[in-house]
Amino acid sequence: MSDFDFPYIWIERKYCSECLEYSARATGIRITYAQTIDPLLREQMDLLIRYLRKIYYFPIRVNITVTDHRRYHSEKDGHIYYGIFYDNENLYAKKKVYPQIAVAG
Repeated sequence: MSDFDFPYIWIERKYCSECLEYSARATGIRITYAQTIDPLLREQMDLLIRYLRKIYYFPIRVNITVTDHRRYHSEKDGHIYYGIFYDNENLYAKKKVYPQIAVAG
């Protein structure tokens, strides 16, 4: 079974032992910030990430990037978004690419 056959990005910690065999090599949730992000926002986001780590187990690494963009304009549908989720689903079979979240900061 490959790393990406497990269907969940996060599960409650109480079920962690049931899915350890399906975990990817890199697990957990990681967050990075653009240098221009307000320190107060960083502090609040870090509190949120600590809470999520306490409650949930991430069997596949989820990378979050807080950017200095105000918003994202979608070329596909023309809508404006304040966050984007990339699951890279079509790349699972070719190489290990972990889900990514980009948030406008």
